[in-house]
Amino acid sequence: MTLANGLAYVINKQPANKQIWLSSPISGPKRFDYREVHYNGVRVGKWVCGRDNTYLVQILNHELAMQMLVEGEGKKWVDGKYE
Repeated sequence: MTLANGLAYVINKQPANKQIWLSSPISGPKRFDYREVHYNGVRVGKWVCGRDNTYLVQILNHELAMQMLVEGEGKKWVDGKYE
């Protein structure tokens, strides 16, 4: 997925391992395992990073929301940082 500012996210599914691999221009590479977790007494499936226990959806929501805010302020991604 390439954003209008040129930043690219690569998402690969690994069905045999029940994994999703994400390459983010902001947070770097991460691997997510499918896990069932309890949420308000209900078992739900989530993609969880084994390294830091973050959810795939949390990372994408945060980074994409950050992109919209930054672009709304007129800033651009240059050499690994916003200017």
